Amino acid sequence: MHSIKNQASLMVIHRYRVYGDKGSYLHLVNTCARVLKGAGRKEKIDKLCSDCPRERDAQIAAKFPTLIHKLENVEIALMSRHGFEVADYTLHGFNSEFF
Repeated sequence: MHSIKNQASLMVIHRYRVYGDKGSYLHLVNTCARVLKGAGRKEKIDKLCSDCPRERDAQIAAKFPTLIHKLENVEIALMSRHGFEVADYTLHGFNSEFF
């Protein structure tokens, strides 16, 4: 499974580099602070990340099983919130002129 993910990410990165496309690659184990730090926007961390899920929540989301089963409300909330936060801050951190 990891080799498939690696190959997919390499194809996306190749596309950005070779064809000059713009975009963002989302890595779901990230936190708001890690995304903004990686984007070179450390000055925004305190202002934007105060109410975001923390490292522990990112690790729980990363280890979440991909089995088909009924989710508890708390699981749905964690996964939805984490996915939204990663997408939102990745887009803001790396493409702030649009977001």
